[in-house]
Amino acid sequence: MNGWLRRSLVGRWRFPHGCLLVAAFTVGVAILPGGNEAMIYRREAIAGGEWWRLWTGHGVHYGWLHLVVDTGLFVIIGRVLERQRPLGFRVALVAMPVWVSAVLFYFDPDMPRYAGLSALNVGFLVFLSGINWQADWRDWFWPSILGLHVVEAVIELYAGHGMVVFDDPSVRISTLAHVAGAVFGLLWWAGVNWTARRRRHRA
Repeated sequence: MNGWLRRSLVGRWRFPHGCLLVAAFTVGVAILPGGNEAMIYRREAIAGGEWWRLWTGHGVHYGWLHLVVDTGLFVIIGRVLERQRPLGFRVALVAMPVWVSAVLFYFDPDMPRYAGLSALNVGFLVFLSGINWQADWRDWFWPSILGLHVVEAVIELYAGHGMVVFDDPSVRISTLAHVAGAVFGLLWWAGVNWTARRRRHRA
């Protein structure tokens, strides 16, 4: 990558701006009249050319409790990850929402609407757990975090919701979205390791 661009994306953004900007966006969408409807992932609208919804839909939430839990977790994970992997985090912040939405669009045609940061939280958590566990395979903390998340995912699959009950009782958790987020996190982790191996071989 161009050295100037890398310095611009990393060196000038030491403070974790990315996760806070996303948090501000989610609150803004919730407050702005008609914001949710204008930004939510809506399959019919995307098929009609409203491509921005592939990204912005993740900033929409089904009620304030859903927003606070999702966004709060996103900021916690994002602040850690953005400090450890500032460039990777910001690239993933653009790419992962589109990836998750594209998976839903092509593999779940019966889902007309989708909202929330939870799938991104899964992807970032999987990557963060992977790189930190890899640093010390004897560390029990990160595999425990992943194990708890698997248990929660199973509960969500059967209950239709997790710890958060949505304002609209007809809304259900999208397991496919969470799986897509986890796959992105694993691919990101594998890519980081592949790049590191190539650099070692060249050294």
